[in-house]
Amino acid sequence: MELKRARERKIVELNFIWYLFEWFQYASVCKTIQKDCPLLDKKLQRQDECIDTMCKECWEEVAMVEGQPRSEEEIKRITDTMETNRAKMQHACLEARAAVTVVEEAMKKIKTAFLWWSFDGLCSFF
Repeated sequence: MELKRARERKIVELNFIWYLFEWFQYASVCKTIQKDCPLLDKKLQRQDECIDTMCKECWEEVAMVEGQPRSEEEIKRITDTMETNRAKMQHACLEARAAVTVVEEAMKKIKTAFLWWSFDGLCSFF
């Protein structure tokens, strides 16, 4: 009986060690997301604002090349490229914000799980 109980306890300990190993990998990714994503979001927002300002201020210069007006087709291509790139930047900002939200929600769940696990672990030893 005691041998069986010791074996079960060893299995629980090994499972917990494996769980901790996986959790630390997950935690390192989460820490990177928390550290880098808000910074990435702010920098991309700032870059987008600069591009928007530059487009408003310099559009007349873009519409001309060497004193000659660009064709409407070329202006359309430039405009589409700029809009596509700005949309990609906005998408990256949204993805960064979403990643931070996912990490924050996961942290809440992990804290709750640890509280329940520690409470359950304490109860099982008594």
